[in-house]
Amino acid sequence: MHFEIINTIYYFYYGCYGQQNISLLKNKLIVMKLINKILIGVGILGVLGIIDDCKELDAKLKFVVQIVAALVVVIFGDIRISVMSNPNVFSENPYIIFPQWLSITVTVLWIVFMTNAVNFIDGLDGLAAGVSAIMSMS
Repeated sequence: MHFEIINTIYYFYYGCYGQQNISLLKNKLIVMKLINKILIGVGILGVLGIIDDCKELDAKLKFVVQIVAALVVVIFGDIRISVMSNPNVFSENPYIIFPQWLSITVTVLWIVFMTNAVNFIDGLDGLAAGVSAIMSMS
């Protein structure tokens, strides 16, 4: 049913605006599918947080679930940190390109690190939400 609605919107858009703008809609559909895969990982972390609030969970279990949620985002969402600016200003190459295995590892570690960073500052009301909003805008 969901794909039928997307196809209807796609053909309506194509009929109204022609082929010159159809690539914009294709890009939006790709972004929508990507966001859905990110939301699966976020949902896993949300369920973990609710269960942790109701019943105190072991830190090792929470860490493993965070890694699984990050792997869902990285593998199914195909989101990776694959390029980093070179800190060596005297180098001829301004970028460091990671191989795929290192790219996946760095991205998973980054997601888990950011999840725990927000979790650590969640002691005061509104502090985690405010810091997260500022981080998302920067």
